[in-house]
Amino acid sequence: VLFIKLDSGITVGILGLSAMSLPSKEFGIGYVELAFLAYYSSEENVLWIQAELTNASYLFHSSCQLTGGFAMVTWFNTGEFVLSLGGYHKNFQVPAYYPTVSRLGFIWKPSNSLCIKGGTYFTVCTSAVMLGGRLEASYKSGCISAGFWIGMDVLIVFDPFHYEFEVGMGVYLRV
Repeated sequence: VLFIKLDSGITVGILGLSAMSLPSKEFGIGYVELAFLAYYSSEENVLWIQAELTNASYLFHSSCQLTGGFAMVTWFNTGEFVLSLGGYHKNFQVPAYYPTVSRLGFIWKPSNSLCIKGGTYFTVCTSAVMLGGRLEASYKSGCISAGFWIGMDVLIVFDPFHYEFEVGMGVYLRV
């Protein structure tokens, strides 16, 4: 849908839903469905492009759901920008006017007992750069549960300069 808004300025944009079977419908390895919004507002002097995978997206089988989003925003009046694939570092002070972006990843439930999740992100903005990822698996059957997680997060803030680098892992077994 192409739209034009006339108010105290002009806003021109496009809103839509895009879908693709990988590599084809006949031989389906996966399906990606992306909801997107892109617009320029002369009143706010902002270019905003944002997209999010829908719940219909999967890889190999519908039990392996793909998740996540993307955003690129430029505020021309202030010179600020953000480019985000999968969101922000947990300790980054996200300005309220920044877009909300969900983690790029997957949730795979091959059975009722087993769940495997993974997620990753990379963001660069006017004040910082950040990246990270996490992989986890859990199993539960009756009174027995087990699992593990492993992850990494990096945050570099430019002014005042500081950085955080965190790597971790955990394993558990409950009977």
